Amino acid sequence: MKNLVKIGVTRLYKNIFFIVCCVLAFLITEWFVSVGPIPQLAKYGAATNAIVVSAGIIFFFALFTGMFFGGERESGILRNQVMAGYSQKEIFFGRYITLLIALAVMNLFWILGAVAGGTKIDPQMLKYIGIEFLYNAAALAVVLAICSRAKKQLNGIVISLGIAYLCVTGCLIGNFIYSITADISKAVSMIVAYIYNLSPVGQCFARSGIADEGIDTLWIQLLASLTVLVLGFFFGTFKVSKSDVN
Repeated sequence: MKNLVKIGVTRLYKNIFFIVCCVLAFLITEWFVSVGPIPQLAKYGAATNAIVVSAGIIFFFALFTGMFFGGERESGILRNQVMAGYSQKEIFFGRYITLLIALAVMNLFWILGAVAGGTKIDPQMLKYIGIEFLYNAAALAVVLAICSRAKKQLNGIVISLGIAYLCVTGCLIGNFIYSITADISKAVSMIVAYIYNLSPVGQCFARSGIADEGIDTLWIQLLASLTVLVLGFFFGTFKVSKSDVN
């Protein structure tokens, strides 16, 4: 698996699209934080703007994962790796580690852009950076599983982007539902908060202050991220065999 990661990382740093998007992540974050283009967020300060713009990271990886790995089945690369003796679990986790490295690099550009825009890296911001990496890492497992299972590259990209879009829509509806259930039952409101935080966009909104304060509960967010991570690993490696490559 180590060789698969090395190959993946080498391809990653030669990928012009990835490099350009990292630079754009810095520039867009710096602009968004310093200018504050959304008046409703102005009262929350630079850190909130930095948190909100970080939602774009998972949308990038919903697209990039399919572009980077989605075509390996059609091109025959996946079959060659299996014929070389790698199990599909090794291939999946080799890809996943490569994507985690890409996520770390993208996060670095986002953080640098936030600092350049005026965000202070205080303990609260450091806490969010850790949470953000965790929930995006969990979401990456699901996106990779979808793209790995898809027979066609385009199918994986479309499904991943579609789910990301539904996450945003779901969060907007979730805010309304939580506001209703919070006054009815604490148990029900906790379940709604858990479902809300299953989405990386939901956790981003919760930490930014856009969502209800009750949704921004650390243990629920950690549990939700762990759930998504396990589901991603399960779906990505369940009942894989050499015949799946054909």
